[in-house]
Amino acid sequence: MFHKGRGKDLPDWPKWCYMPLAAAYAVVSQGQTLNPLVATDVGILGALYAWRLTKGIYRYDPDFFEAITDTKITGDIPIGVLYRLPEWCVYIEYGREGVSGFWTHLEHDTNDGRSELRFVLDCGDDLVPIPLHLVGNLSECLEATIREIQKQQSRFKSLGYPSDVARVMKIIEPGMSVFSGMVSLVLYLCSQNSEIRNRNQSNTRPHKTHTSKGAQASTTWDVGIRIGSALRSASQSDNHQKDDDNLQSHAAPRPHVRRAHWHTYMTGSGREMPTLKWLSPILVGWSDGVIPAIRNVEPKKGENNENL
Repeated sequence: MFHKGRGKDLPDWPKWCYMPLAAAYAVVSQGQTLNPLVATDVGILGALYAWRLTKGIYRYDPDFFEAITDTKITGDIPIGVLYRLPEWCVYIEYGREGVSGFWTHLEHDTNDGRSELRFVLDCGDDLVPIPLHLVGNLSECLEATIREIQKQQSRFKSLGYPSDVARVMKIIEPGMSVFSGMVSLVLYLCSQNSEIRNRNQSNTRPHKTHTSKGAQASTTWDVGIRIGSALRSASQSDNHQKDDDNLQSHAAPRPHVRRAHWHTYMTGSGREMPTLKWLSPILVGWSDGVIPAIRNVEPKKGENNENL
């Protein structure tokens, strides 16, 4: 009903948001004042409703996962890059700190017009929502989120309610490094050079998919397979080089891997559109210092594979 009323009986909202959480709030509260004990259900319902449309599950290559989560979010990364999520809501496998994975989607607050990147952490028996308010650059957003979580934790304690916020704090303490790593995983899916197997890079949101029985089917997307393989090769080369260094000395610096980082490009006619790229670790000092690109070559129409 809410979705059909968009821009008609109800106010319109940005296209990057499938459904504002105001709709989930109305469903959960049934028009009544919402009990704080079930307030987290609003964030959970909003995420799962957006995710059920395409049910995309994103699985990172293990070594690539390490590289991405270790990439610091620093500098002036604009929040606009997050509007390039490949689906309305995605589920990213995580497998650390008691978090199996997390859903993430974009929210438009119908009351004040603010944008949020919403997370729902999959902690086994618990689903824990976390909002990332998108104001300023991304580094500032992360810092503000930690302060807000600490503030809400104190408020819930004073009211005597069991605190989902306390569970969140246990996950992301002693700082923002864990949550920052989760945001980096999302950033990569929004980046211009993201490597998602069997997925085009048009950044168009996929349509619904169904099984033969009509139920919604999930799709698992492998992320960073090629880069992960290259990182493992680089690590093996690094280990071989260390063995060589133990046998001989030389004046030149030992080959090494330069740290990965995010880089923002301003594109468009007026250079007003931010585009994000993840710059992979650079192999410095090796003769073959470039991570190779693997491209599938298809024969032209009418050609025989045996002649290629």
